[in-house]
Amino acid sequence: MVNGDQKMMDLATFELIFFPILSNNCYYLLCFDIKNPLIVIIDNLDMQERNQTDKHRKECMITASEVKEHLVRYMRSVRHINAELVEAQTPIHLNLQWYTTAMDSGVYVMRHMETYMGTRRNKWDCGFATQKSKLNKQLLMAKKKYAAKIILSDINLHRARIVDAINSQAI
Repeated sequence: MVNGDQKMMDLATFELIFFPILSNNCYYLLCFDIKNPLIVIIDNLDMQERNQTDKHRKECMITASEVKEHLVRYMRSVRHINAELVEAQTPIHLNLQWYTTAMDSGVYVMRHMETYMGTRRNKWDCGFATQKSKLNKQLLMAKKKYAAKIILSDINLHRARIVDAINSQAI
């Protein structure tokens, strides 16, 4: 949360800015590397899952361009030194070694935000297995971890009520 923190508001301490995008019931990620200007689209959904691959890629590019326009406008308003360099970037799709179905796309987006550090193209691994049985266990653990972090977060307005309910059920 920014809460008026000038360093957070002017983006001076940031290298990467992530935007989770929901499109046609599937999540993907836009990442803006504002230190070493680069815009990447991280979409783990198997393109065979999407009915129209070319249409989906075009939609991703349009969305990335629209988000870029708003981000650059903000960067200019806070006089960020790389605003023009970010504006000059054309978004690229990362070629991933892992793809999945729409059902787990949100978990992948969260994992991608955790593990992507600006690595270019095929040099990054999010850490999920390719073997289905091992992957399913990893996905289940990730879902539990993310749910716990969300529920127990200090900014969760319902945290106390949920924790009280859980404690009242404890044996």
